[in-house]
Amino acid sequence: MQILGQSGDKMVNLEKIIALTICNIGDWQKGKEVENKYRILAWSGNEEHDCFGIGDYATEDRAKEVIREIWQKYGEYLHRPGGSEILRGSVDVPEAFWVLPKIYEMPQE
Repeated sequence: MQILGQSGDKMVNLEKIIALTICNIGDWQKGKEVENKYRILAWSGNEEHDCFGIGDYATEDRAKEVIREIWQKYGEYLHRPGGSEILRGSVDVPEAFWVLPKIYEMPQE
């Protein structure tokens, strides 16, 4: 599944991601924290440079909701390997007809 980042500047392939996590990044101006922000990070490895920020949210609960939405969206997609039958006695239907595009766009808020 492909996830389009919140700002539209990156696309992440969920098949290559090992974890989605939430990080409290805060928001600093002139050395003072003005508000908290929670960033969803997509991890492709174990090193610090192996993560991508894909969305920022005002509360931790909202960030958790977005991760749950991704999880639910991913579970909606059907997949079956190519073959001549979907069910016994059915007609031959190409896999492209059954497999829906796997995309998710990060919500703005």
